Amino acid sequence: MLIAGPNLTLDRTAEIAELRPGEVLRFERVIVTPGGKGLNVARAARALGVPALLVGFVPGATGRAGAAMIEREHVALRAVPCGGELRSTAIVIEHGGRTTVLNEPGPQVTPGEWRALEAAVAGALAEHAVLVCSGSVPPGSPEDAYARLTALAAGAGRHCVVDAAGPTLARA
Repeated sequence: MLIAGPNLTLDRTAEIAELRPGEVLRFERVIVTPGGKGLNVARAARALGVPALLVGFVPGATGRAGAAMIEREHVALRAVPCGGELRSTAIVIEHGGRTTVLNEPGPQVTPGEWRALEAAVAGALAEHAVLVCSGSVPPGSPEDAYARLTALAAGAGRHCVVDAAGPTLARA
């Protein structure tokens, strides 16, 4: 399985008794892990014994740190460099069970950087029967980002699944 998860993130999951907007609060515990929908698909594939390769942008020092964390999970990653830094996602879990998620948009990618991601996907298609396009795309990505990747898969005679939302899904 080939997974295009272009907008990886560092998830900062924090526990707190109660989230009270407008106040200064202290978290009880924070766990930092790499994240993103594409990575979650790769993790699930790995757990099921399905060989998978994740292709995603890995920007800056935070991207390199995230890639190292992904490697420690034994998830195969084809890292595509780009400018900026890896986005963060704050996940706040209250004792009562309510969860609040705050997503950063991701790095601003250039047309050339997006083409490099397309090339990485195209180069790996021969080795995989299915392409999964999963999650959001970073700012600067083409409006038809996943449509372009699904066209690559179709041209290679591969099946494709898109797991996205809003305009990204509608244009795929």
